Amino acid sequence: MQSQTTDAWQLIESGQYELAVEVYSRFYQEDGRPFNLRNRGIAHLNMDNYTSALADFKLELAITDSKFLDSGVYIFQGVCYWNLNQPFEAIHVWREALSTPYTDAAGGIEPSLLLLYTAERLDDSGLRQEALHLLRKHTRRKVVEWPGPLGSFVLGRTNLDELARDVGDTKLTTLVERRQCQAEFYVALQALRKGDWSSFQNSISRCAASRQGYLEHEYYLARWEVKHGFPKPAFR
Repeated sequence: MQSQTTDAWQLIESGQYELAVEVYSRFYQEDGRPFNLRNRGIAHLNMDNYTSALADFKLELAITDSKFLDSGVYIFQGVCYWNLNQPFEAIHVWREALSTPYTDAAGGIEPSLLLLYTAERLDDSGLRQEALHLLRKHTRRKVVEWPGPLGSFVLGRTNLDELARDVGDTKLTTLVERRQCQAEFYVALQALRKGDWSSFQNSISRCAASRQGYLEHEYYLARWEVKHGFPKPAFR
């Protein structure tokens, strides 16, 4: 089964998304495991089929024991809602992601970062203060595990050189590329917060062009920005 799962994931890596959907659908029918829904949802995301992706992530949530929930199932739902022009639904599920038993390796900083991005793109001062409070609370302790350094950077406690060192602090080339995708997104966010619209667009475009970005939720938000021409405001 492990070999089959690996082969199926290689379909996503090679861009054969429709076939990946077929294979993961068969796997799910055979064993009912939630991770097959997660991977099928990712395949749907890459096909810009956000309605189907959202259905997969919602079903994954419904069949997963609450003791084993990870923040990713909510984060990916939020990505779908954002791409379906439902930003307030995205905010709702990203808030829910704050309290899951399992989070990212930095202890769950990703939902707070996404809430700050949302606040800036919606120009929502209340949400901005909420997100900054969450980030400051989260980074009271020094978090060295990725994606922890992203929080320190967004709060202005570290600079681009330090962020670049954290991105490259792994021997896995694909992991460096994934981190670079995320880093570009939050470099863009910092530029946006400073009113540098051109730098925001440039960094977002680099994030959206990542070769390994399909595993990172920021990648799909960056693709939304590029696809819609960086709208101001994000939603009308």
